[in-house]
Amino acid sequence: MPRNAKGRKRNFSRNIPELPEELLVMIFNACPASDRAVLLQVSKHFHELGVGTLYRSIFITSYVALELLKRTLTGPNASYAKMLRTFKVILVESSTSQMLAHHFITKSQDILFESNNIENLQIYAPDLLTTARKPLIWEVSFPRCLTSFTMGIYWHHTSQNSFETLFKQLTSLEHLSIQCIGDFYSHYSVDVKAILPNLISYQGPSILLQSLAQESKKLSSLILEVFTPCPDIDLNGPVNPIALLSEDRTLKHLKKIGSKDNGERDVNVLSYLKIICDSPAAANVAMEFLPQVEHLSLLCTSMKWITPERLPTHAWHADFKLDFLSQSPLLCKFSLSFVHARQPLPWDMAVVAESLGKMNSRLGEVNICKCYVCNSRHLSKYPPYVDGNRYRRSRNATQDSWSRVLVRLRKAMLYIDYNI
Repeated sequence: MPRNAKGRKRNFSRNIPELPEELLVMIFNACPASDRAVLLQVSKHFHELGVGTLYRSIFITSYVALELLKRTLTGPNASYAKMLRTFKVILVESSTSQMLAHHFITKSQDILFESNNIENLQIYAPDLLTTARKPLIWEVSFPRCLTSFTMGIYWHHTSQNSFETLFKQLTSLEHLSIQCIGDFYSHYSVDVKAILPNLISYQGPSILLQSLAQESKKLSSLILEVFTPCPDIDLNGPVNPIALLSEDRTLKHLKKIGSKDNGERDVNVLSYLKIICDSPAAANVAMEFLPQVEHLSLLCTSMKWITPERLPTHAWHADFKLDFLSQSPLLCKFSLSFVHARQPLPWDMAVVAESLGKMNSRLGEVNICKCYVCNSRHLSKYPPYVDGNRYRRSRNATQDSWSRVLVRLRKAMLYIDYNI
């Protein structure tokens, strides 16, 4: 906004009180974020209406911005911290500085202490959280009204006690996402205890499955990360990673999701289940414990197994075992996503949809997609490009038929927004 615009705004402010407050708020929200602070100076009335909107949602992407925010929310304008509802900190730059990590923890703690009305919190700073001598979840008191929490961490630097300490503060959560960076070693497969009775959606590793099956009866959406243990780890000799994964005690609790204590199906079965895996073999292990679900999605993140040299000549599904489709009576939608290059998938998708439909008569929609991943280590910052085909079944008295629904190329968030 030009400097002389401030004077024009002040002259125009005489007519502002004549406008409805709802319209003024809409005008404020329509302005670029860089102009909103200037608009607050137009008039006292405009300031009273706009300051709450300005501080309602804050997104931090640099340590300097975090420092400036800390000064604002803990200084003379500390009352602004009470207005904060959504707070996101995403710092992807690498850092091994103990001092910087300590300051990051301290400033985050100060901001969260003042901002006790936060409902949606996202902290993605795996390098700083790892470098710090004590994890953030040991140091910080989180807002008790928090309903949505996302955390990005290095998996092998977070202990079972750290998780359980965290979840004791977050019993009000409705949405939880744990984005783990690094390899998932089998000796970290532990059952983390948590009481989350209001949880509706969860994304992350299988460490919480036992608690979710026992305590989270409202759970309807589950995005589960199932990766094979690193084959280079020394576990007393050569070990088959898939065999290790099949012995993962946490994964076996998947089948209990939505079940009653006596083994009968609960009325609240999963609406959506997505398995994110690094190989078809890992997905096959997870499917051995498949619960009843209405929409199932499989996504393989590895780019190695589906090279042109390894493409199947007739078995379109490559190494996936899809026998479970015939054993899922509640399944009405199925999605299969391939991490692939930009060239088209080498199959007749209509034939694929029809063959899947024969395996499950209730199945009404099939999605076959390809994903082009730019950076698999930082999917939050570099989301994949997604394209594919969607087919829907139509039934009449004589036959079933499948019709294609166009799915246009788009850039989508892999974990949260992309739900096909």
